[in-house]
Amino acid sequence: MRWPARRSSVALTLAAVVAAAHGAATEETRASPWTALAPGLWYRPWKLERAAEHAELSGHVFRADPRVVHMTVLDARRGDRRVATVTSLREESRAYVVVNGGFFDENARPLGLVVGDGKETSPLRRVDQGLFLISMGQPVIQHTRDALPTPIDAALQSGPRLVVDGRALQLKPQVSRRTCVCLPGDGTVMIVVFPIAVSLSELADGLVAPAAEGGLGCWSALNLDGGPSTQLSVATPTLTLDVEGGWGVPNGLAVLPRSAARQPPSP
Repeated sequence: MRWPARRSSVALTLAAVVAAAHGAATEETRASPWTALAPGLWYRPWKLERAAEHAELSGHVFRADPRVVHMTVLDARRGDRRVATVTSLREESRAYVVVNGGFFDENARPLGLVVGDGKETSPLRRVDQGLFLISMGQPVIQHTRDALPTPIDAALQSGPRLVVDGRALQLKPQVSRRTCVCLPGDGTVMIVVFPIAVSLSELADGLVAPAAEGGLGCWSALNLDGGPSTQLSVATPTLTLDVEGGWGVPNGLAVLPRSAARQPPSP
């Protein structure tokens, strides 16, 4: 998308990140680099190797279990406000984690399907893109042409898809800051943020690589909006982290405590 750019920056504060997961973590996370932040939510830094330059790119990965935490899409638009930073969205919702969502136009209108807490705020666009969906606690990444599950609790349309059926797709070598979601196939969702420039092909190859080779072992993955839109805000008892973007966004993908789920209206 196009927007008047301003300088982006990264502010990072790690507060007493423990070396091993606490009792809410699974056996897998206890023996891995994942750190438990809250029940159903883990974090790890991720080093992505750039073989051509023998360098490493530093990113952030959050792993959320939507059967334990509440995952939704927060809408920034209200009154005269068209966009907001994800830090503002996190503070307003008291979320654990918020990242930017999908693409939008110069009037801050989302370009594709957006659903938050079961409410559609932007319709599906029949273009060659992907969808990240949560239906009855089950996450899925699919093409826009595929039949939609029901009910839809949360949804973001974006693109391109990076990994399909465990295979990294052939993608353009364009380089930018990145935000994406990936599914390792165990019912959890990984949210990945690279505040430094990385190509789509490098990212896809790293996502699909097995953990033993330094990857994330993703079965499917979807690119969200990137560049100056890429931003992240985290506040948990063991981790505080902010990656600032270059401008506000109309929505953000959020991870909240299950108790923060919106309750249905009384009959």
